[in-house]
Amino acid sequence: MKKSLVSLLAATGLALTAGCSGNAPAAERSAEEKPVLKVAGTGVSYPHSFKEGDELVGFDTEVIEEAATRAGYEVEFSTMDFPGLLGAVNSGKIDTTATNLTWTEERAGLYVFSTAYAFDGVGLSVHEDDDTVTTLADLEGRTIAAGTGTTNLAAVEAWIEESGVDATIRPYDTAQSALQDTLVRRVDALARPYGSAVAQREKQGLELKPIGELLTFEQTRFPFADNERGRELAEDISASLEEMLADGTLAELSEKYFTYDRTVADERFAEPTPTELTLPEQYGDAPSASPSN
Repeated sequence: MKKSLVSLLAATGLALTAGCSGNAPAAERSAEEKPVLKVAGTGVSYPHSFKEGDELVGFDTEVIEEAATRAGYEVEFSTMDFPGLLGAVNSGKIDTTATNLTWTEERAGLYVFSTAYAFDGVGLSVHEDDDTVTTLADLEGRTIAAGTGTTNLAAVEAWIEESGVDATIRPYDTAQSALQDTLVRRVDALARPYGSAVAQREKQGLELKPIGELLTFEQTRFPFADNERGRELAEDISASLEEMLADGTLAELSEKYFTYDRTVADERFAEPTPTELTLPEQYGDAPSASPSN
């Protein structure tokens, strides 16, 4: 489901507020009545939000587009750097993001979230040719790349504090820059979601390998502004996501982009917890741990 970054809706006098829905349920609106859902992705975060030519594609992009379509919305995509995404939601510049955003207790106090549509965890990867780092403890004295404002960065900070490993964190404004510096070995390791690590290794052939245990277990949800419109959007999108989970659409999209099903979880995640956690072999058995909230 690819969409051009230009507006997908001609100007027909539609109101872009919650009041535009009138008395008709969202999914029953005619083409002329459909409101716009403004969604931003980074455009450089494979496989969540990336460009093919002028089109924004990816797992989160397809998920929000399908969910919005089922709820009766037209989607208008744009791109911006990750650090500015939540501020844009809060200001009303966009309605939500398509960027594998992790739900946290802190964020839940500031935004309204949809139901979870994927589950993941933060892990560390090193260059394929680096045989000196096989465990997390081997990162003593090394430099770890992580995105500014991400739960990846927070997870590494917490791990360093708890483990006592003397590693240095180098923050990056974009996931692409952090990835590139790890590939050319300007840094020793990269903190990122496990799903991204699998997809980039298996589908793109990137020479990075995961090491050690996952640092956290996380839920992926769509954020909305904590106001009347945001709450309506969260309710509409959540209803669609529940349908997509039940009919297998989420699992199908996950297999397409990640090679495994990210829509399952276990007790290590906060609510909801559909079935059991499944992890590919690179990390072996998932460690017992609490969700990173």
